[in-house]
Amino acid sequence: MMAPFFLSRRMSSHKIIFFLLFITASFLPPPALAENGGTYADDLVKSAQRAELSDDRYWHLLMHYHRGIIAGYSSEIYDPDFYKAPDGRENPTAELEATIRGFFRPIEDLREGEEHPQCNFPARLKWLKGRLGIDEARLPKPQCERLEHWRESLGVNRVTLVFASYYMASPASMFGHTLLRLDREKAGESLDLMSYGVNYAANMDTDNPVLMAVKGMFGLFDGVFTTFPYYMKVQEYGNMESRDIWEYQLSLNKSQIDVLVLHLWELGLIKFQYYYFKENCSYELLALIEVGKPGLHLTDGFPVATVPTQTVKALYSENGLVEKRVYRPSVTTLLNARRERMDEAQTQAFKDLVAGKDTHGSESFLGLSDQKKAEVLDSYLDHRQYVVMRTRKSDGDGLLSRSREILLERSRLASENAVPEPPSPRGPEEGHDSNKFILGFGGNNGGAFEDLSFRPAYHDVLSFGTGYAENSQIIYFDAAARLYNTSGKPVFEGMKFVDLVSIIPYDPLYGGRSWQVGFGFRNLRDLGCEECQAFYVNFGDGYAARARVFQSTVIYGMLRFQGELGSRFEKGWRLGAGPDVGALVEESEWWKTQIYARWLRYPDGNVSNEHEFGVKQRFAITKNLEITASVSRIQEDNEAMMAVGAFF
Repeated sequence: MMAPFFLSRRMSSHKIIFFLLFITASFLPPPALAENGGTYADDLVKSAQRAELSDDRYWHLLMHYHRGIIAGYSSEIYDPDFYKAPDGRENPTAELEATIRGFFRPIEDLREGEEHPQCNFPARLKWLKGRLGIDEARLPKPQCERLEHWRESLGVNRVTLVFASYYMASPASMFGHTLLRLDREKAGESLDLMSYGVNYAANMDTDNPVLMAVKGMFGLFDGVFTTFPYYMKVQEYGNMESRDIWEYQLSLNKSQIDVLVLHLWELGLIKFQYYYFKENCSYELLALIEVGKPGLHLTDGFPVATVPTQTVKALYSENGLVEKRVYRPSVTTLLNARRERMDEAQTQAFKDLVAGKDTHGSESFLGLSDQKKAEVLDSYLDHRQYVVMRTRKSDGDGLLSRSREILLERSRLASENAVPEPPSPRGPEEGHDSNKFILGFGGNNGGAFEDLSFRPAYHDVLSFGTGYAENSQIIYFDAAARLYNTSGKPVFEGMKFVDLVSIIPYDPLYGGRSWQVGFGFRNLRDLGCEECQAFYVNFGDGYAARARVFQSTVIYGMLRFQGELGSRFEKGWRLGAGPDVGALVEESEWWKTQIYARWLRYPDGNVSNEHEFGVKQRFAITKNLEITASVSRIQEDNEAMMAVGAFF
């Protein structure tokens, strides 16, 4: 039999064998496409081991790993869908190796509807390609249509961190709230309101404020990332909740933005453990920014607690990270700015319109110039917008139809809106820090003493007010102790676990109630005992008003209820109620005074009365350093104290 022409009889036997092996191998799948990538994936794993990539900070950023208190690692993410290795949450090495092998998973092995690991974890793939020099020709080629469509629909070319001011009506928003906005442009025109926002929040499964606080403190809520049209949040915050918004445009380049977006896709609806004080909305957004620009160390400054205002300050700690700040006032802020500029006739005309009179039925309105009429109508339309958004009423009550009538009236006036927007107030980054240490010296009927106190959060009614809600108090875990010079014995003064106060002057347009709530431990000084601890819970409700003559003074009055448990009481407890009244006087930004008096009657449990009155003053040397002076009287015990407080 004649051999093929390309095989010479003179060919040696070993060359023929080599040639046959070559032909056979050409019909086999390449090594990279075998199960889990076969040899090539194994080689990449070995390269990753030699480079110690599992210890790389960026790998830990991608996986949200934190070193344990004693040893080892653990990720904030408990969702098993985020990991390729069974022990991936605690084992960075196993997860890295499983991830590399997963990227070489044959496409035909996928179940129906299952996405390829390359489509699920594009940020990991991008990083590993760069660090290991992965040959893309040897990777499977899945069609990641959902990912590509999502990236294209976002069209991101800038990232902005957004801070919404404090909302005392919600425990979850008392510290303010931060989110990201993924900005895009079309034909050079900014589309900020049409851009997408990125929010990290707890999936609340209760409306009970106590349960919300407890579950949030111990990580019992799921935390998830969501995206939404940004204008929806502007409507919610600026119109419905009357919260001012600050927008901080970040100097991330196109490549950094792309990585941030890819990692956001990886997180999808992945479940984190949400911690109210630490791994909250602000912390996880900073971590997301770090993935985009790993040279930043934004989260390093929050080992214990993460406060939204402090995260805004963290942006400014990185030179050049904030390119521009934009202030977006709420509809009520705009309306109040207009009202402050009205004269007496305009104010009366505005009240007539709010009361339901039409423009022809208000003598005050008819007597105004066109310019002043325009200002009144613009203010009224702002008020209508607020009412519709806040109450979510339909046109059944005529709100929208009446607004159309006013708009027609406004269009007949040639005058333009001459009232400028309110100037941008100093933002949250310009306020004091959140931790506070106090050293005080004073005396009472028990003698002279030194007073030490510390609290990790956050702001009291006398603190330097820039960047914080006016006349508000948010205090957590405020602990105090005293050393009396006569006895030389230290005394635990008390612990305020929670102490919240909101004193809002009543407004005929918006209403406004003042309230307080708190619980913790305190000494029963009204019973003449400096070392008798009782657990207390109190809450109060009432009203406040701004003084007409002295506009810097707010007078308040509340009905306060209080319950206490302690061994000092005959029955082990007592319940009572009584008035809590006072005045807050802001002489200047740096000087503020509180005059207060409260009286409680305990008719049940341990029958007794308690009364206290006094004056406190704060003098701010800088925003983070202040001196306070106080005098008070509790029952028959007089006390005076001067203290130095430092925020840090």
